[in-house]
Amino acid sequence: MGSFLRQTGLTRPTIKHTTEDFMGTESRISHLGALPFSNENSRLVRTIWSPHQIPHTALMGVEQTQYFPGGRSATHSDDRSEEIIYFRQGHGQIQLDDRIVEVGPGTAVAVPKDVVHTVRNTGSDMLEHILVTGNLTLGSLPASPLPASLDYLIGDGAHGLQRLSAFRVEIPPGGTTEPLTLLDRECVYVLSSGYVVAKVLTHDFLYDFEYALTVNSSMWVPAGPRHSLRNIGDTTAVLIGFMCLARPDVPIN
Repeated sequence: MGSFLRQTGLTRPTIKHTTEDFMGTESRISHLGALPFSNENSRLVRTIWSPHQIPHTALMGVEQTQYFPGGRSATHSDDRSEEIIYFRQGHGQIQLDDRIVEVGPGTAVAVPKDVVHTVRNTGSDMLEHILVTGNLTLGSLPASPLPASLDYLIGDGAHGLQRLSAFRVEIPPGGTTEPLTLLDRECVYVLSSGYVVAKVLTHDFLYDFEYALTVNSSMWVPAGPRHSLRNIGDTTAVLIGFMCLARPDVPIN
């Protein structure tokens, strides 16, 4: 695994602040709600992020789903979106058209548009995953190469994806990632284990703010702000980052 979160080397843009700014950085923190919005087929679905919560996003949503033994999702396909599904707990299967993929903790699966898919819990314990959906009906900013130092679960353009990619990093106790600046991608972070504090700089680099993250929370960072993450626990933190190509109308001067 290479060193984590190196800067892309691109010129930093000036991004307009809006009335939706969160403490000057536009970043957002979400905590998993107690009540699921869906409870069917022996599975519970909770919304982590929806588009109305984050400004100018190219994401259709981010969800946490838990399956009881024998639980499953409906078989379906999407012609306007693509997905990355990251499994944090349990064992099961995902069907992608005529292909069956065995999944377990740490598995990431790409679901391109128009692929018929369903998830099943084939184990004896709960199966849990995080699902990130990218909107393919929007245009996108020109994509720059992703940092070569990241440990990619699903790389840029892999498996037929047009907008989404994902990486994984292990942060040792007391460790801090190198700063990351992505001018053409928004990021969603979740933890598989551990506790971290994210440090996010304002666009003018005059101020920075810190946000605490646990396995029960998630962080969204828009395209532009420089940020890093520090492990404040006494065990290794496993961090998953989902990147989504930003839409072309992101307000940039």
